[in-house]
Amino acid sequence: MQIDNYANAIADCTQAISSNSHNVEPYLNRGLAYFRTGNYQAAIADYDAMLQLAPNDLRGYYNRGLAKLGQGKYKNAIADYDKAIVLIHNVGQSDKQSIDSLSEISADIYTDRGIAKFMLVDASEAIADFSEAITLDNQNARAFFNRGCAYHRQHLFVNAIADFTISLQLDPHNPDAYMGRAIAQHNQGRDREAVQDLQIAASEFLAKGEDRSSRHALDLLHQLQQKTIFT
Repeated sequence: MQIDNYANAIADCTQAISSNSHNVEPYLNRGLAYFRTGNYQAAIADYDAMLQLAPNDLRGYYNRGLAKLGQGKYKNAIADYDKAIVLIHNVGQSDKQSIDSLSEISADIYTDRGIAKFMLVDASEAIADFSEAITLDNQNARAFFNRGCAYHRQHLFVNAIADFTISLQLDPHNPDAYMGRAIAQHNQGRDREAVQDLQIAASEFLAKGEDRSSRHALDLLHQLQQKTIFT
């Protein structure tokens, strides 16, 4: 749903629900609008209503999982992702043809489940999910980035650098990937490369209007130049 004015979108969906409370699409779209405004509880309520009408609609489980992830309810999010994965695996061949880029959708679900597991400090399980996502869609920059983060947590810095590098080849304007690679490079003693990545990260954050993150990258750059250790 490409709607900038979420308040209007919510109002339109509410009107549609009033006209026909058995149509799942307005619940889904209003839930998406609530989610994008940070109202996770309202989004979950709409996905609950949607799933009462269509209990086998994987979109409801996946998007409810995203909202629960936003609330920090990682185990609950994983349960919804699990259900979405089961449903997408059970999609019949005729239905598969009606779903655009099924592998990409599956990859997104595995990536987000991996993020929830990562937040639960289960790096090994997270890596397994990110790897499955990459198998399904080797153009998924998020999966490579997040697997890089998980490898870094396990102090597998060479693997982390490799994944951050691929992620940046796919999405060259992701400042977080430059930051992650810089720190991993520093831990490998590759400070000159780390300095270059921190400079790029600071610029990319600034271009996105993320001034605080840009300053943080510059602070790390200054620490590195002063030979202060950061990990």
